[in-house]
Amino acid sequence: MLIVILCFFMFCARSIMIKHYNT
Repeated sequence: MLIVILCFFMFCARSIMIKHYNT
């Protein structure tokens, strides 16, 4: 269960980073 939460957090963080860098 912890692995799933960690993966989800990493995915969200990467998505936000890409959004910030794409602007």
